[in-house]
Amino acid sequence: MEEYTFIDSQEGLEEAHRHWSKCKILGIDLECENNLHYYGTYISIIQVSSRERHWIVDVLALQQIEPLLTILEDPHIEKIFHDSSFDLMMLYHQFRCRPNNIFDTQIAAHFLGKKELGLGALLKEFFGVEKQNHFQMVDWTKRPLTEGMLSYAVGDTKYLPRLRDILSEDLLKLCRLSWVQEEFSVVETKGLIYLEKTFMDFPGSSFFTDLERSVLQHLFELRKKMAKEANKPPYFVISTKRLTELVKNPPKSIDEWKNIRGVHPIVRKNARMLYDAVEEGRKCAIPKIPIKKVHYTPKQSERLKKLSEIRDAAAVKLGIQKHLLLSKEQMQDIALTGHVNCLRNWQRELFASLP
Repeated sequence: MEEYTFIDSQEGLEEAHRHWSKCKILGIDLECENNLHYYGTYISIIQVSSRERHWIVDVLALQQIEPLLTILEDPHIEKIFHDSSFDLMMLYHQFRCRPNNIFDTQIAAHFLGKKELGLGALLKEFFGVEKQNHFQMVDWTKRPLTEGMLSYAVGDTKYLPRLRDILSEDLLKLCRLSWVQEEFSVVETKGLIYLEKTFMDFPGSSFFTDLERSVLQHLFELRKKMAKEANKPPYFVISTKRLTELVKNPPKSIDEWKNIRGVHPIVRKNARMLYDAVEEGRKCAIPKIPIKKVHYTPKQSERLKKLSEIRDAAAVKLGIQKHLLLSKEQMQDIALTGHVNCLRNWQRELFASLP
């Protein structure tokens, strides 16, 4: 069992802060509730690992974690994440914290041409460690957390400093370390707004009729309201499959709503609201959002074709995925404008050096 310090008091957090502030690098990971067991998305614990020690910060117990947030925002301490996008978004959403000086081991693995990019695959490749996946869906809001859960949580950060060293060395040998460093800087500065799913994100909504889509909007919002009241995930109140059925063929009366099966009891309790929501939804129509198509002139199409050929050939030569060299959005921008202002510095240097 890996040794770690569990922090659930401000005194413990201040003590850990004194140690963290002396570190050059720290591995970071979060465990969250994400509408899986209860309503809402929020951080439960944050794991922190230096090269020698490990900590688990109980965010639910502490609520205020300013000493840790100052470390995350300290530009002099490198923070190592694996697949940082969701973690960074959650830290900003909940604490308005924007970590500085990050190293994302998944991005690094991407630029090394790794096929398996999950943390488990990398731990197995470099350290012979089998990651425990059966804890991924557990309820991280329960207290006390079991020893198995805490051991799993520490396992997500304890190897990050060493993994970072290995990946950095390999990138340096391939002259790609500066590439990923520039990518990390882009990640740090991009928008981190957490967006809740809307009815337009509902599976199959694009195949509904315009009237059905309006009914869906009303039922979707009411389901969210009931989920919040019951402190249950929306899917637990009315499942995706059941909601689709109710949009297509809703109960025809309040009594039918009161006797509906296969839903949370709060649905039957709000029978009148649901009946009214369907009636209201049938009063208007919501058209499907049209997909915007890019129209190219013959010259732009030829430019895009040549660009694709150059990018694809370079991807094969370098052994990495082609979208890493040029994204779809970048290619469209270059094809339409004829300029390369959208490129990173490393991309400009790379393509300037190609024959």
